[in-house]
Amino acid sequence: MGAVRNFRRKVKYSLIYFLVKFFVMISNWIPRQAWLSFCGGLGRLMGILLRRYHQMAITHLTMVFGK
Repeated sequence: MGAVRNFRRKVKYSLIYFLVKFFVMISNWIPRQAWLSFCGGLGRLMGILLRRYHQMAITHLTMVFGK
């Protein structure tokens, strides 16, 4: 069981590493304004798809900074 978990973890973190490297490479080619628009849209999409984490972030930011 532990071997399967370690394998999944290695694959997961390798995929994340190469995805981040890819995004950094793309960010160097695309104009800044287009890149910021893309990242903003990606953030909005994740906020919609991962509603639980979005609410958690809002709750924690409200605790820290107030209304």
